[in-house]
Amino acid sequence: MKKHPIVSSIEAAFVFLVLQTFSQIAYPQSTDCVPFPNPEEIVDVAMCSYSNEVYTWFSTGMVAKGSFSDFDLYQHLFPYNLPQNKYPRNIVGIGIREQDPTALGGSGSPSVKVYVWYDDSTYSIGSPEDLGKYSNELKPYTLPAGYGTDQIVGMSIDDDMNRFGVFFSDGTSCAGDSPSRLNNFRPLNNYISLPSPYTPNDIVGMATDGVIDDEGEYAEHVYGGNYKGKDLHFFYFSGWNVSVVYDNKPTKYLGRYIRYYLPK
Repeated sequence: MKKHPIVSSIEAAFVFLVLQTFSQIAYPQSTDCVPFPNPEEIVDVAMCSYSNEVYTWFSTGMVAKGSFSDFDLYQHLFPYNLPQNKYPRNIVGIGIREQDPTALGGSGSPSVKVYVWYDDSTYSIGSPEDLGKYSNELKPYTLPAGYGTDQIVGMSIDDDMNRFGVFFSDGTSCAGDSPSRLNNFRPLNNYISLPSPYTPNDIVGMATDGVIDDEGEYAEHVYGGNYKGKDLHFFYFSGWNVSVVYDNKPTKYLGRYIRYYLPK
């Protein structure tokens, strides 16, 4: 049956309105849409090695839970607490250790502990929303001779090797076997060749996926490469781009970690 012209016009107008709304959300041209996240507010990013969940802490005192490219995929923003007399501006790096009991033949849900390093050469252990939950007091950590906390651009944890890595603004890195000894496993070496025009000072956060052995196909599907047996380091830049590095190979772009939404 042939539709009445008015009905067809109404349907066409509705389709146009839907497409226009979607295009504004996906590719905003309206000032009503705002980007998330704001790179200037990122304190650091950390990844759970088994679940691949990514947490992002912001200078606003909020944290988000998502994926490597969609920071609030699972939970938008919720508050986090710091140890006494510590503020977001004092944080120089954050890493996550995720212990999965099923990997050892046990049962139960993975447990997540968050390690936070501060600019006074101390660190705490906590949860994503309480950064000092498991620390009765702050403990000291040491860096290589000649390096200060103001040179740190990222820190991360390799779960399967129990290594704690530090990345510096001069393009070098080191690793230790504990959160306090950060240079006793792998001494300083060059870690990456960043894509132009980025420099280490453009890094606003980094995360490491250190458990790839049993998820080679998953990693290939998600990240677009054969990474079985590799430690993947994700570098987030101020220009909303994210790249991945493994085995000190040249950086590979993964895309952008920005999205737009209409605030309520």
